[in-house]
Amino acid sequence: MLKKEVTIYDLAQKLHLSTSTISAALNDDPAVNHNTRKTILKTAQELVPERPDGIFTTNDFLAPVCMQKLKEHSIRVTKDTVIVGLNNDVISKLTEPRLTTICYPGEKAGELAACSVLDHLAGISPGNPVKKLRAVPS
Repeated sequence: MLKKEVTIYDLAQKLHLSTSTISAALNDDPAVNHNTRKTILKTAQELVPERPDGIFTTNDFLAPVCMQKLKEHSIRVTKDTVIVGLNNDVISKLTEPRLTTICYPGEKAGELAACSVLDHLAGISPGNPVKKLRAVPS
């Protein structure tokens, strides 16, 4: 478990570099000098000596990118850390290992929101203003 959250601002401050340089280096931008990238990655590893227990991505399309980066650093997904995606997109079924994803009913959420707005505009007061949606792991 991580003891401290480290941001690109922390790295920038420690190395006296801009946050855009840090971000570019972490995203393998070829414009960043090899030695600069190496220094940034080494410093990041020193600031965060332990691996996270898990990673939650904001969508399923980001998860395979994370999986690839972890693999490049000899970190095994499911053995050393876990990744959870969001949306139950088709790509979650194509990754190896298979991605754990949360099925978020976005279409249903949008439908409920639109109906609520239309009811409000029509002057209809809802009997129970709280609508509940259930997101389930898949």
